[in-house]
Amino acid sequence: MHIVNNVIAPKDQQLAMFSTPLLSVIVTLDGNARFLSQCLQSVIAQSFTDYEIIIVGPDALNQSTSVSSSLNIHQSYVIKNCGAGEARARNTGIAHARGELIAFINAGDVWTTDKLEKHVYHLAANPGLGVSYSESECISYCDFSKAYRKYRPETAGTLENILCENAIGNASGTVMRREVLKGLQEISYRAQGVEQVYFDEQLNYTDDIHFWMRVTSASDWSIEGLNEVLTWRRVQAELVSKELVQHFEQWDQLIRRCQSLDPIVVNEIGSLAIAYRCVELAQYYASQVAEEHTVKALLNRACQLDRRILNKTFGGKSIDNVMGIICRRRLGQVNESPDKRRGLSRAA
Repeated sequence: MHIVNNVIAPKDQQLAMFSTPLLSVIVTLDGNARFLSQCLQSVIAQSFTDYEIIIVGPDALNQSTSVSSSLNIHQSYVIKNCGAGEARARNTGIAHARGELIAFINAGDVWTTDKLEKHVYHLAANPGLGVSYSESECISYCDFSKAYRKYRPETAGTLENILCENAIGNASGTVMRREVLKGLQEISYRAQGVEQVYFDEQLNYTDDIHFWMRVTSASDWSIEGLNEVLTWRRVQAELVSKELVQHFEQWDQLIRRCQSLDPIVVNEIGSLAIAYRCVELAQYYASQVAEEHTVKALLNRACQLDRRILNKTFGGKSIDNVMGIICRRRLGQVNESPDKRRGLSRAA
């Protein structure tokens, strides 16, 4: 191994690091290090191979070295320690990325083997496209046996699609051009150890949504999605439950941050955006732990925030009818696990 300033790379790949890859894959460690092996297996199994891997997170050297060494990684890769938070990890990864394209994946998430290939072709075929994303499927924190699909609009070109419907979803579903960063004004403050800050490190849960909002409002790049599931996002309802208050505090902070981007639009849809989040959290609860009292409380809160939510998400049905719809989508009702459908390894 070769270590320079907390950066580690395989000794036999040092020469490869002088050739610039087309794409940089930034793997962020944010409490999901125990799934890193499974995540990296999905990365190195990609049909598209012209990429480097950058593993970033708190104590990344200790948590990642043995895992990455045990895998047959042919691409060059580095491991970099950084402070806590996924936004900090993304910013640190960007600072070390060399590719013209940048992809993000959380260590708890998994890609299909053709994900990068499809995004690269999507971007190559559309010169004005800055960000390509895919549909995602939420999976249980324990395994792949429970899942529900997260449908995304094919185009996330409006602030409402991004802020309300969370059209792009988690950054693990995205591949973007590095040039997108050049057109963005950097976040006004400087994080310790990171010279350029693009993802707001003061937004723990919503930094990616804020970033896509800035791309849409402050640049000419378009954002479009592929109409198929290429990413599996690992969610843990227990963590959501413990941090429910913090989630809503972060969303309130996100709305305030977005006021400067387009105050008229944000004033119109701010309450609706948080109502959408209530519905999404209700789906988490219903599908993973089936806490029906919490599901109903979240749906009631959504209606109190903005009555438009029922028409926009469930065709104007009553809360009781919506309860039935959501609770029938429990993860346990999925008959076939996504890793079986795609042939991915389930090794932890």
